[in-house]
Amino acid sequence: MVLLVLWMPLAGQAQRALLVGKQHAAEFNTTLNAWALIPGDGQAPLLQLRDLRLGIEGTRSGKWEYKFQLDAANFFNDSLRNAVIDAHITLDLPDQFDIIAGYQLLPFSRNSIIGFRHSPFYQRSLLSDNTLFSRRDLGITLRKQAHFDHLAGYLGVYQGTGRILPELGRNAGISVAARGEFAFPVRFRHEEIDLRISPMPRGVIGVNVLGSTHRRDSVRFLQPFMTRGAKWLAGIDAAFCYRGLSLQAEMLWAIVRPRPAQQTLGDIPLNYETAGGYLSGNYYFKALNSLLAFRYERFAAMPLPESRQAASARAAWNFLISNDLKRMLRVEYCFYSQGGWSSPDPALRRGLRAGLQVSL
Repeated sequence: MVLLVLWMPLAGQAQRALLVGKQHAAEFNTTLNAWALIPGDGQAPLLQLRDLRLGIEGTRSGKWEYKFQLDAANFFNDSLRNAVIDAHITLDLPDQFDIIAGYQLLPFSRNSIIGFRHSPFYQRSLLSDNTLFSRRDLGITLRKQAHFDHLAGYLGVYQGTGRILPELGRNAGISVAARGEFAFPVRFRHEEIDLRISPMPRGVIGVNVLGSTHRRDSVRFLQPFMTRGAKWLAGIDAAFCYRGLSLQAEMLWAIVRPRPAQQTLGDIPLNYETAGGYLSGNYYFKALNSLLAFRYERFAAMPLPESRQAASARAAWNFLISNDLKRMLRVEYCFYSQGGWSSPDPALRRGLRAGLQVSL
């Protein structure tokens, strides 16, 4: 069944800087994203509040940084989601490495690390939208950048559940994530759109691994998924940009090994492997203030049946009203969708979305 959707996000962002003393600077920010959906199959219209964020971030003495961000929309949409999405501090050790402690974004998958504002689509890839792994978790990360940011490395240990509060005893677990990046011939920012019209070809290659052994898992892809046991993920990604053209590609492999008592659920095996990825590209027409984008993604799990496979293809047109990402008119069409998209988010289904992004 084809789902025709009119997707109208209203987004606003405000910032206020605050200087406390000579060594302490802080910035308050607020973000609002609300969407109205009108299905094309006769269903009632749906209003959804995607983001209602309040945050503060700052620095002290040039060594300490902190960030706290609350998204009340997570609580309104699903009480099981964390209302707090960032709560961490960063210690910068000159000529050594950075230490990030608290609830934070995991250094896994380029598509996950890139801020949502820098994407030409309404939805992240299934690879990095909290489906295959929790994007945020409580833990400690070591970050090192070298050779004028040509090289970057990340290594972190987390509790493995994606929750902001520590879980001890029978629900305890652990996750370890590592990522390495190599950018050439110059630094490559975590962005998907080449608004700067790079005068020279630039590229970056990243590899990452993630291992989890715990008793509870928050993923929901290819339900039913593992709830107790171990999971290993490995991925590789690459990006390229030149004169307004941006290309991205990413592949991921996951191995699921639940405890012996959960090897099957009826006739569905829970001990399996999944692999997939996406190809994405966009071109920025500066003279027209327009951006055209395309993405194709596919995932399959073995030995699960074909109904547990998923694929989609979508195209998007973005009009940059203010020549930047603060005000954008976007029309996106998912023209191909197959298999087990288990996510309830309508952005993953076939249909048309049109909307406006505004930041103040």
